[in-house]
Amino acid sequence: RDGQGLRRLVEDVLLELASQQAGKQELLEALAREFLVRALRLFQAVPRPEPDERQRLLSRRHYIHAIDFMQGCPKNDFSLDKLSHQIGIAPADFSRLFRLSTGQTPLRVYNQLLISQAEEVLLRSASVKEVAYQFGFQSPSHFTALYRKVRGHSPSELRLSKS
Repeated sequence: RDGQGLRRLVEDVLLELASQQAGKQELLEALAREFLVRALRLFQAVPRPEPDERQRLLSRRHYIHAIDFMQGCPKNDFSLDKLSHQIGIAPADFSRLFRLSTGQTPLRVYNQLLISQAEEVLLRSASVKEVAYQFGFQSPSHFTALYRKVRGHSPSELRLSKS
């Protein structure tokens, strides 16, 4: 409907350009305004394609860089701002892309990686206290609380079950 209306409008403009009648300039200005309004309405009515699924995910390079950063960062030095700055993406965008790509938040993945690394050290006979401070926790109780939240049991129970 608007597409045909635009064609008729363009034809009217072309006819008016060829004419020598009085008021030509005013009529052309009015037709130009009408053309812009109709073109804008037509443009707004066109459905926008959804972005490609891959465009909404974190790139492989960014994901690997994020995991590398997480694995080398002690608990007392980790923040989403530092991580996203390191990656070069705004914190909100990075968090959204990471969550869409992995199904988990960056903090949750970081905590899981940290606990996995700590578990390896615990199993080599280090004490809970040593491991807590080695991985940047403020205290052994903070480490134990996070360990219990991630694994569902305490680090001491891990050591008992493996001995």
